[in-house]
Order: sequence, then structure tokens, then C-alpha cells
Amino acid sequence: MLLLAGCPVLEDIKLCNIVFLSWKVDHPAAERLYLSKLIRADITDCPCFPIKAVSNSEFLRFQMRMEFDELPIFHNLTHLVINNISDLVLKLLHYCPKLQNLVIYQKTQTEWDTNFEDEQGSWLPQNSVPQCFSSNLRTCTIRDFAFLDLEHDMMLARHILNNAGVLETMTISIWGDREQHEIEM
Repeated sequence: MLLLAGCPVLEDIKLCNIVFLSWKVDHPAAERLYLSKLIRADITDCPCFPIKAVSNSEFLRFQMRMEFDELPIFHNLTHLVINNISDLVLKLLHYCPKLQNLVIYQKTQTEWDTNFEDEQGSWLPQNSVPQCFSSNLRTCTIRDFAFLDLEHDMMLARHILNNAGVLETMTISIWGDREQHEIEM
């Protein structure tokens, strides 16, 4: 945290496999950390990272399981790459009003936790539509479609297609041994 706080003109950051101990994240430096000049952030497997620190970026890539209590508004974010973790994708999109490009990676088998059965039936699209859907979202890519839960993936794709009014391109890549015909249907 102190290293990042000492980089006020940082424009590009890639963090990978950094463990922020919870008592360290509560440190005043973590609470004040805001990288105002940041353009691009790529964060992989960094639990407890203070998301507010990268909220000014234009490009953001998350590759980890995250729980957000309070999300900042990402005023400049135009490109988001994220793992699909239940309703986190739609929740996060509500805080990205200028988002133009969305890439969603489905979970890999090692990322599914023991609560998969509990999550599987409980995910539903939110009633409200993210602001970026109506005015900015131009491209959406869903990678590894139907890895484990075809119904969930179909609900997410349908929600995006039905509500993204200016969407120009939707790309879905199919993964796994499922019959391609079944997915195309």
C-alpha cells in the first residue's frame, strides 16, 4: 500500500498474486489510496485489494473472486474484463456508466467453490438496467460459455441482449464437451 501511495503519476499497473492481509488493508494508507492518473489496471488474484484505488482507470481487468461491500463509481471506465461470479457482473456494471466494451470470462473448474450448488439456482438478473446498457455498451464478449451452467450463461446473455440498446457486437465462445447444437439452440 505504501509503495502504491508513493506513485501518484502511475498510469499502468499489473498486480498478480499479492495477498493483502486484512489488518494491513485497514491501514490509513489503504483507505486514502487513490491512483488518480491510472489509465489501465490488471488485477489477478489479489484478495482484499482496495478497489477504490483503481476507480479512475479507463481499462480494468479483474481475475479473482471478489466481494464488494461498497463500490465506487468508475467514471472513466470504458473497457472491463471480469470473471463472471454470480451477480457480481451486473452489480459492477451499475457503477460503470461509460462502459463500452465488456469481456466476461466464465469460471474455470478450479474456481468453483463448494457452494456452487447453492449459487446455481439463485442468480437472477437485476430488475434495473445498468446505465451503460442504454447509452454506451457497444461490444460484449462471453468466453467459455456453458462451462458448467448453461442456464446461468443463457440468462446473462439474454439479459445483455435484451437491454443493451446500442450493442453492436456480441461474441460468445463455446467451451467444453457440450454439444454445440444444444448451445446454438
